[in-house]
Amino acid sequence: MVIDLVSFTICYIVSYFLSNAGSYLISGILLCAEGIFLFLKNIRNERSFPDPKSLFSFSWVFCMGISACKLSNLQGKWDSRTWLCFYLIFVCFFLVCGIVQKKLAGKKSGVSIPFRTYPADVIPVIVTLTVISTVCFLVEACVLGYVPLFTTDTPHAYSYFHISGIHYFTVLFVLEPSFFVYYGLHRTKSRRKDLTAVICTVICLILPLLLVSRFQLVFSILLACFSFILLKGFNAVRDLKKRDILLILSGMLLLVCCYVFLTIERAHSVEYLNGIFEMKDPHMPIFITQPYMYVANNFDNFNCLVEQLPEHTHGLRQLFPVFALTGLKFKFPELVNFPIYVTKEELTTVTMFYDAYYDFGIPGCVIFSSMLGLLYAFTDHLIHRVKTPGTAVCASILYSCLFLAFFTTWFSNPTIWFYLVVCIAIEFVLWYFESYKH
Repeated sequence: MVIDLVSFTICYIVSYFLSNAGSYLISGILLCAEGIFLFLKNIRNERSFPDPKSLFSFSWVFCMGISACKLSNLQGKWDSRTWLCFYLIFVCFFLVCGIVQKKLAGKKSGVSIPFRTYPADVIPVIVTLTVISTVCFLVEACVLGYVPLFTTDTPHAYSYFHISGIHYFTVLFVLEPSFFVYYGLHRTKSRRKDLTAVICTVICLILPLLLVSRFQLVFSILLACFSFILLKGFNAVRDLKKRDILLILSGMLLLVCCYVFLTIERAHSVEYLNGIFEMKDPHMPIFITQPYMYVANNFDNFNCLVEQLPEHTHGLRQLFPVFALTGLKFKFPELVNFPIYVTKEELTTVTMFYDAYYDFGIPGCVIFSSMLGLLYAFTDHLIHRVKTPGTAVCASILYSCLFLAFFTTWFSNPTIWFYLVVCIAIEFVLWYFESYKH
């Protein structure tokens, strides 16, 4: 771990000076290479996948390197405080997570848990999630009078397709594919159950297409992939069999096709996207431009916050899930009405640590990243000992958030907390009924 941090520190300092000298491309490539090195090294050292330190090395260091290449005219030179924040975020997470992992691994006995591993029947869960999501979707469509997929020339149709309170239940379809994965790994020879599970999963994959929500589609499939990996219990990447690799690649191909389809349906033409992203090379293919900006611009939005924020909000930004889920945001709108600092109005995605800096500045980033290191170390310890449906999906949500740490403020998002609460509730219900049977 010490060697990893020393390697990262040296690489980071060199990248910092190269960037300040205007050698953006070399600076970015250096960070990308370091991110890949740390990703592969920690997978090999931990002999397990996914490993929190490996995922964060990819999602933070590698993606930071992509941003540091500065291929868009929207990107400018980063403030020194931004460089310091990015460095401390990685070091604090990596250090805390690594230390806690070693301490937990050194214990002779595992953590005390109230659940045992059991082959639960998740068909009722699959059906319930599908029915709730479908009914709530139909309610929203009837009340709002349209379905986003069937609108024309409306790039932001999904943004306006929600009814407060109900939409949380509409997007529960995101969880269903993960429970389908659990069912597939523990299935019994029942054609009726197989057919029910497949139909429900197809419905839950159609719903994000009807919503024209690329994020919900990507997130649901990502959750399913992590659930598959966690439940299968791969000790290392080399344990993946050819059939598993083929299955994963097929899923990725399907995901890319659906993503392109949704991009077209959202009325996002090549001209529209190139106009927003302002790439330095106007002939850059859109299939490179779009993913690049969804990764790179988030770090520049963080830099905008550092340079433009007049005062910190002392916890109000990160308490947004509390205000949203309790309805306080409607009674006291001043609690949540804070401006967002971004490079361009249309590009509002930010990193996981945006709100931490918004609330408390550099100390906020240090404390928050350290807390996340602690959380993921315990999650990693728990998920290798408990393979129950609820814990597996909860862990998949947390790992997905870490894998996409460059994308948004996951832990300031009330939907994520709602998902976690639902999974915990499902776990308790399944555990109760399984205990009752025996």
